[in-house]
Amino acid sequence: MSDYSNRRVLVYDGGLNIGLANALTKFFGVVLYFTPWSRAFPSMTEIVPGYGYDGVVRVTDFWNHINEVDLFVFPDCYNGDLQVYLDSIGKRVWGSRMGANLELHRWQTKELMKSVGLPVQPCQQVKGLDALRELLKKKENCFVKLSKFRGDMESWQHINYELSQPRLDELAYRLGPLQHMATFIVEDEIETEFEVGYDGIFTGSWPNVAMAGWEKKDAGLLASVMPYDDLPEEVREVNSRLEEFLKKTNYRNFLSTEIRIGEDSLPYLIDVTNRTPIPSSAIQIANMKNLGDVMWHGAAGENVPIENHSQFGAEAMIYSDWAHKHWMNVSVPEDVQPYVTLFHSVNISKEVESVVPQNHDVAVIGDEIGSVIGLGDTIEEAIQECHDHAEEIKGMGLYVKVESLGSLLPQIKEAQEKGIKFSDDPVPESVET
Repeated sequence: MSDYSNRRVLVYDGGLNIGLANALTKFFGVVLYFTPWSRAFPSMTEIVPGYGYDGVVRVTDFWNHINEVDLFVFPDCYNGDLQVYLDSIGKRVWGSRMGANLELHRWQTKELMKSVGLPVQPCQQVKGLDALRELLKKKENCFVKLSKFRGDMESWQHINYELSQPRLDELAYRLGPLQHMATFIVEDEIETEFEVGYDGIFTGSWPNVAMAGWEKKDAGLLASVMPYDDLPEEVREVNSRLEEFLKKTNYRNFLSTEIRIGEDSLPYLIDVTNRTPIPSSAIQIANMKNLGDVMWHGAAGENVPIENHSQFGAEAMIYSDWAHKHWMNVSVPEDVQPYVTLFHSVNISKEVESVVPQNHDVAVIGDEIGSVIGLGDTIEEAIQECHDHAEEIKGMGLYVKVESLGSLLPQIKEAQEKGIKFSDDPVPESVET
């Protein structure tokens, strides 16, 4: 691996990827961390995430550091125009650039999918909440999505109008007069036994290895590292159809897809994540032996073979119903810290980190405050290590959904028996922790 001790990195983030900044300190001489904060009435809580971590320099001004930075890292899916500008002045940029529009502009992505030969389930675009209500009165079992503004509404499942009416009433209150301007996408449900996807990177071409991941929504993920060519055919098919667009936009970032294999055996791409995905990115970042090489050369469109520590990874989400509106101190032993990611956090001491209150509506964004991972050469080892690390984390109202990992094993086993590969190793029925 190359020596980057004389290189300076700046991570431009919204507060979710402090773990990535910490990981980069092992490879680069200086790691700067910046979150946008300037507005008419800024708060100190907007300027402190990332403060106090060894090797991470929290900066409050972005433009003052442009000339001294060797590599800019944009782990989230925004600021594509800024990334393109930095490209234009010859800077190395790890980021999605305008390729993030795959995630941010859902309807245009549907149109792109059709143009490149990917199947698209029945879906409709409707403008205004009144039109959405009328449509949902006639439909059942579908999904409602909103482009770009995840802080206003996350995707949700509509079963029938009677059950959805309180959600729509709450949304009307939240959006006020904007409810008549908002454009929603309603997608029919795709009946399927299995959902597969891609968890890896794209830096102008596909990597030598990637992860096959099975996720328990909002709870946890089990992942297996495998050669790219061994990924399920459906995953590679979707990737190949998106490749031209990714190349055209100079995409250089992590990438995740969710694909449902329909009853017609076609791969339906239901969501694209053009950023460090949560979960899975924490496993990828901790598992890469040569993360510095991968990001340094990948930012310039060079595909460096990925070297990993372990074959398997397990990730469980950390929750607290206290932290989203209150300061919350979390005890994380020093030896466990490389395996724990806390969002919007500051470092208080060697053993304590504090989660900065976001004052958001938990119904919109949820009460996730981070994740904990385990790595291993077997599935059992990865789950056990994740469990052991989770046991060491303490905080008010804190709980970790480690039990979700075991519930994934029967699904993985059944899928593998039907030809969807997860590992060459046998998948256990259960894991005792």
